[in-house]
Amino acid sequence: MSPFMTLSVLAHHAHTVFLFTKADIKTTFLPIILFAVAAAPVHSTAHALRAALWLWLHLLQFNVANQIYEIDEDAMNKPHRPLPSQRIDAQTARCLRWALVPMCLVVSALFSEQVVYASAAFAVLTLVYNELHADAGFWLLRNTVNGLGFAAFEAGTTLLAGARCDILDAAAWLAIFQSAAILATTIQVQDFKDVVGDAHVGRATFPLVSESLARWSVIITLSSWSLVLAHIWELDSASTLFFGGLGVWIGVRFLFYRSIEADKASYNLYNVSLCRLIPPFVFSL
Repeated sequence: MSPFMTLSVLAHHAHTVFLFTKADIKTTFLPIILFAVAAAPVHSTAHALRAALWLWLHLLQFNVANQIYEIDEDAMNKPHRPLPSQRIDAQTARCLRWALVPMCLVVSALFSEQVVYASAAFAVLTLVYNELHADAGFWLLRNTVNGLGFAAFEAGTTLLAGARCDILDAAAWLAIFQSAAILATTIQVQDFKDVVGDAHVGRATFPLVSESLARWSVIITLSSWSLVLAHIWELDSASTLFFGGLGVWIGVRFLFYRSIEADKASYNLYNVSLCRLIPPFVFSL
């Protein structure tokens, strides 16, 4: 094989791997990186890069595991993904899925035991969510596992972003706990845009169980969390009003704009709000 053909094949495979994570770059990768930078201020480019690499590898682990079981749904909602577009077959994807577990653990072991614990916890939660089908179970279990998974993401990424990768201070742990709680009570926002595919595979998401209650829950939880966190972090009145208003505005969008396209736009705004919401609370310490 010529060098040109070799590079072409490598580029094809690299693009396939990237496509597993592409949809979550804006919704998961960037918010968590911003969270880590806020919770453990980065002291060097190397720390930022190692945190980003660790996060992306674990995001890849989850997405490959998740998309193996969502081929039919993705064919309807996200046909560009590697499996429905037939860039990779299911058997190869399964091999990649299980190879990524020890790979992530080995990479984590290069830094500290605490990072390994975060990686191991994430691997277990990924197993529970996908192979044990928590994603298809009752919506409250699905939300809880999602929140815990994000906590593992954030713990490992924040450890690697800081000056030391073996310890987090109390403020960082508090921020991780609050972030997990927020996500566990609001993660149903990602399900509104996918109701067609979720209904097709029989998934019991909150919007499918009760769309009206699910939409009301968004405005209630987002506005409530904004006020609770403003109190905990002792923000000034202007900041409290801004973050509270942001939560209400996003909740109102989910409540009154109910098309698939509107739900996609509202979900993107929700993720933007997470990027802007968490760092000010941490910096206020």
